[in-house]
Amino acid sequence: MDICFRTCTIIKFVDTTNVYNATTNTGGWENAVGGDDISTATISVVDEDGEAMFTYTVTSEIPDTVTGDIAFTEYDDTELDDGEYTLTYTLTTSANTVYSYTKTFLNTCHFEACIDSLIATIPEKICANRCDKEYIDDVLTIEALLYGYKCAAQCDKDTIKTEIEKKLERFCDFQCDC
Repeated sequence: MDICFRTCTIIKFVDTTNVYNATTNTGGWENAVGGDDISTATISVVDEDGEAMFTYTVTSEIPDTVTGDIAFTEYDDTELDDGEYTLTYTLTTSANTVYSYTKTFLNTCHFEACIDSLIATIPEKICANRCDKEYIDDVLTIEALLYGYKCAAQCDKDTIKTEIEKKLERFCDFQCDC
């Protein structure tokens, strides 16, 4: 399952299971189950505390015969705060067999928008005072914090991730009201 944030409120989900192949994709569609055998298909997202953020029903978007990736209609009903989430993609067949896939993902949309807005102000700041190179250094430091945040999340360094998240939240809430 791929997840792509189009904006801070629009999320695109793509089932990348693809079609069964005895050599390269033994868990693919059309082996044990075909699209025509699915009675329910949902995508659920919960936050780090286990609180349900939303459940998106995609049953009608599963084709009768799966021939490749399934790009679901973009989800546009909620805005997730920056942080780590768990997605669960659940398929139930007409025989009540349940297939479930879970994936953890990191949303940094608001932090990125905050930092992008700061980067956009660099020319204005430098034109106002060509000697003020500290502003660029400050913006680059904040951007480096974002990369550190992503790395800490990817490497399961929860304590470090939480500390960096607090700094980014404090800065963005103060600096640009993100």
